[in-house]
Amino acid sequence: MKFKTAWVLGLSLCFVPFAGSRAMASERITENQVASLIPRLFEMHLKQHSMDAEFMRRILKQFAVQLDPGRNFYLKSEVEAMQALGLDDIARIEAQALGGDLTHFRKLLDDFVAVQLARDTALYGGLEQRTAEINGPNAADDNDDDDKMNWLEFPQNQVDREGRVLRRAHNTFVLNRAYLSTTESFTLAIQSIRRERQKWLDMSKPERDVEVPGLFLKSFMNAMDPHTDYFDDSEEDFSGRLERNFAGIGIQIRPCPLGVYVEEIIKGGPSERSGNLAPGDQITAVDGFALAALPIAQCVKRIKGERGTDVRLTVLRRKKTEQPAAQPRTEEIVMRRDTVELASLRVKGKTLTSSNANIGVVSVQTFYRGVHNDVRDRLRELSEHKQLDGVVLDLRGNHGGYLDEAIGVAGLFLDHATVVGERDADGKVDWKDSPDSPFFSGPLVVLTDQFSASASEIVAGALQDHNRTLVVAPSQTFGKGTVQRVVQLSMYNAPGEMKVTTHQYFLPSGSSVQTRGVPPDVTVPGRKLEKDSLESGNENALPWTRIDGHLKLKSDYKAHTEWKAKMLADIMARSKERVAAAKTEWDDALDLKKKREADAAKVPQSPDEAPAPPNPDTAEKLSELQETEAAAVAADIGKSWPKWSRGAVSSDP
Repeated sequence: MKFKTAWVLGLSLCFVPFAGSRAMASERITENQVASLIPRLFEMHLKQHSMDAEFMRRILKQFAVQLDPGRNFYLKSEVEAMQALGLDDIARIEAQALGGDLTHFRKLLDDFVAVQLARDTALYGGLEQRTAEINGPNAADDNDDDDKMNWLEFPQNQVDREGRVLRRAHNTFVLNRAYLSTTESFTLAIQSIRRERQKWLDMSKPERDVEVPGLFLKSFMNAMDPHTDYFDDSEEDFSGRLERNFAGIGIQIRPCPLGVYVEEIIKGGPSERSGNLAPGDQITAVDGFALAALPIAQCVKRIKGERGTDVRLTVLRRKKTEQPAAQPRTEEIVMRRDTVELASLRVKGKTLTSSNANIGVVSVQTFYRGVHNDVRDRLRELSEHKQLDGVVLDLRGNHGGYLDEAIGVAGLFLDHATVVGERDADGKVDWKDSPDSPFFSGPLVVLTDQFSASASEIVAGALQDHNRTLVVAPSQTFGKGTVQRVVQLSMYNAPGEMKVTTHQYFLPSGSSVQTRGVPPDVTVPGRKLEKDSLESGNENALPWTRIDGHLKLKSDYKAHTEWKAKMLADIMARSKERVAAAKTEWDDALDLKKKREADAAKVPQSPDEAPAPPNPDTAEKLSELQETEAAAVAADIGKSWPKWSRGAVSSDP
């Protein structure tokens, strides 16, 4: 089961924005607006250009997923029955939808409330009692049941379905316990499980009908491919997540029962400057509006706002562990929103010494607008006092971002070389080169994992194709080889925005990463590969393919290719020797039982006391081991790297 990380108040994607300003009205899209958008979507999409019976059946399946994303209510047989319609019925539903009549889908929603939700009254009413034992203070984070359960499939029967609900409550409790008290963790787990069901039960029939066009549009777009989607005005601005800065108060948050939990204060933001918030505080209301049970995306929207405006926060202060008798206190604070710069949070740099080599490590969280400049700045800063003997570009967990930024980051290490080719629906390929001479031409390692996706894969794959780097990873990357365009629907007089797959990208060799990802050159230990979290596990994922490549066989490419052919086996052997010599450390870092025991030791005795913030020296042991080994590989590269290509960081601005 997968969970979101903290939200930044300041995804797998690779996209280029379209023109248009985001509509600000809180209106819902209508049936007529959906009908007018359908032909445009068929025109824009890379593969799906018409309606047919197979596509409509995919839409019906995705509509069930929109109603039941957690697969907690429908049985598999019920979803299959929704799709098992005759061709005449399918043709009728198609014609209705194309004409702006969503009667069939309104009925599906009404039946969902009357049948699937109604039969769960006893289960959801007694969740506290049913889950108290497995979610108590001594609950273990046992993944055995998760390994046996396919979370992407609907349950086979009623017993499986109820077991899934209880298991989800347990997993949510375990996740929450890392940063909330036991009591709060239990409350939030129950609250989260109930919210998905209760939102429909609380809606009147007219209110549900208003939701149907948006649900249908999302289903229609997800049936095209998993990265084509619609975002209405109740959701956070999608493209805004990839800006270098935003107007807000400068915090990272997670959900908690009373609202949101402050996890981190962003350097240089209003919260740090004022000193009014600290990690562990809980924000329970914004401008008098209570945040309890509100989805976190809506909490984000309420806290963020225009630069120079004030926001009034109701804050529950963290209980001080050194004063066990003291109670948490609530107070109101007023903060003025300001521009929050995210570069220091999203691009971090440090140096490691390995085999007497000075190795720079630059970690990139996402490919936001301007990230290639920030990566270049970190490289320059790291080399100010001592020349870098090698660089590790850490792209683990980086879900992607702007295509042009991927080209810019790869270009920091390439000499006017091909980075990526985009192929459109007509089969035309547009190859894009790095624009400049390399900023750093010395030994390079790219560190990835299965959550490195899209723009990350372009960078890792292009550098690997040019033999400019060795990719170090525990497994393949995510495997997303498509490009999306984000369209603000205000240009079509409709609310929200949509993300549409319009191109497939190809690496310089002509291969796609779609479903296959970028393989490692040097493999290091890591967590078990979660195959259902890869692109290949996504329903409606586009297939892998390849085209003729566009590698420019210049002298540097030839030299790097000769070097790799000669030295890779030796470097792999050295890495295996180091990992074997540190087997105990790696085993401890990979031992989930030991991790659970360590986590349990940090949980305070009082069920109302939140655990202390994690110790960074121990919490990320596996990550540190992978990083250290990547630096050692970079040092090994340096021992045999072509002398003419050992250049230090460029002095160019």
